[in-house]
Amino acid sequence: MSHLRTLTFVVLAAACGNVQKTQPDANLVDAPSATLTVNVSGAGHVTSTPAGIDCTASCMGSFEEGTTITLVPASDSAAAFNGWGGACSGAGGCEVVLRGDTTVTANFGCASGMMTFDFTGAPQSWSPPCATTFNFDVRGAAGGLGWGVNPLGTATLGGRVQASLVLHPTDVLNIYVGGVGADGTTSGPGAGGYNGGGTGGAYTASGPQCGGGGGGATDIRLNGAALTDRAIVAGGAGGVASCGNIPVQGGGGGGLTGGDGAQCNASANDITAKGGTQSAGGAGGMYPGYCQAAAGTSGAGAPGCAGAGGGGAGGGWFGGGGGSWNGGAGGSSFTSAAATNVVHTQGFQPGNGQVIITW
Repeated sequence: MSHLRTLTFVVLAAACGNVQKTQPDANLVDAPSATLTVNVSGAGHVTSTPAGIDCTASCMGSFEEGTTITLVPASDSAAAFNGWGGACSGAGGCEVVLRGDTTVTANFGCASGMMTFDFTGAPQSWSPPCATTFNFDVRGAAGGLGWGVNPLGTATLGGRVQASLVLHPTDVLNIYVGGVGADGTTSGPGAGGYNGGGTGGAYTASGPQCGGGGGGATDIRLNGAALTDRAIVAGGAGGVASCGNIPVQGGGGGGLTGGDGAQCNASANDITAKGGTQSAGGAGGMYPGYCQAAAGTSGAGAPGCAGAGGGGAGGGWFGGGGGSWNGGAGGSSFTSAAATNVVHTQGFQPGNGQVIITW
């Protein structure tokens, strides 16, 4: 009889729902996760919503599968967002629904810009704001006028170099903008322009006849300040000579070989001053019965020789030769092997030199 009562109790308890059963806790089961990898190229960073991504190079975040992740690019001040790669494309918004490990690339580049460097008479320094190809317009300085009974001639023009270089923010450019050669006056010859221009010559035995100074070169020196650090050079022009109170033009600045100075008279014995080349300074001019001017050197044009009204030579990769009674010669231009899209123009720039950089 006792056994029957016990069985009846168990059945009634089950019917009343008092039997305990153990159920698994859903909160204790890990949901599948996936990894989102973001690679940043250039000067910028990327953040995410929900949080988990905040990087400037390469980073990873772990999220539950099925999560929708919004990525937001932020450019540095000098950079621009160029677009997505990997799981996103274009340059608009990026939303990723994780269905497994996923990779997205954010590409940043330089925002367009321009820098201009004018003549100051001293070196100027500049570092690129970001890594890209920079386009250079580099211009050497003009030569000065001669002097006889009045100012003589027309200023000879400095050279121009257009070229491109790939640069990075860690690079330092030392920029030397050439100065125009001074005009000869009744008081004496014209001084050479800043950055390699040669001083004119002077003849005073029968009234002053003075040559104009040569124009200075304009150059870009990359990660150093020595002549050997020059990456782009635009040659300066030669100064105008006075020959019997008649103007004799200097040679144009620039070109792989600078322009020669003009002759005083059309005589086989009248040796003109020669432009600088890619490997040597130009030879100095010589007039029969007078001195021969010096040759140009690396970076510097030679002065007009003493005792004659020759023009000073232009500075350059190699400077031009100085004049005797003839015009000073122009300095040569130059670009390093790293430069691309190179164009040389001889006799382009009036006045002082200039540098224009665009990107």
